[in-house]
Amino acid sequence: MEGIWVKRIRVTEGPNVFALFPVAFAEVKLNGLEHVSSADVPGFVERLLNLLPGLNEHTCSPGKRGGFVERLRKGTYAPHIAEHVALELQTLIGSEVMFGKCVRLENDVYLIAVEYEYGGVARIALREAIALVDRLLRGEDYPEEEMSVVLHELKREYERERLGPSTASIVAAAKRRGIPVRRLDDELSLFQL
Repeated sequence: MEGIWVKRIRVTEGPNVFALFPVAFAEVKLNGLEHVSSADVPGFVERLLNLLPGLNEHTCSPGKRGGFVERLRKGTYAPHIAEHVALELQTLIGSEVMFGKCVRLENDVYLIAVEYEYGGVARIALREAIALVDRLLRGEDYPEEEMSVVLHELKREYERERLGPSTASIVAAAKRRGIPVRRLDDELSLFQL
């Protein structure tokens, strides 16, 4: 089995076809993993939950705490799993994100969409989520040390992109009032209201 190829990852600003807020997209080609579910790989669910125990809190379509784990045990597929992993990775470093969606584009090509607070963080989270799911579905190990490296990279990017207290207050106030906010420069924290 070749494994999942990431064709591209991009972030949107503002409303898009999935949501009225920014979403990051990953277009992936599954290369033989399209019909391999989480229930088909012995020990998959346990290994994933050992790495990311916070997934136990994800509600998913059953609409209740643990709903995603239910789906994992019954059998769900790589794009859906990667969606939840990308959200959880962002949550672990301080972003409050919940929305995710997967859409089949053609044969074994899917679009994974996840909410994000910071674009650079979302790009890393999607890339690493896809790599993790790919390896576990192919029966390979994903050491905890590697997860620590990924979380460190995510935290570093989060700290680089995070807003200072004054800027964060202004942006939050604008959003509460329904004023569109657009970040113009990642380095200088310039915004257009």
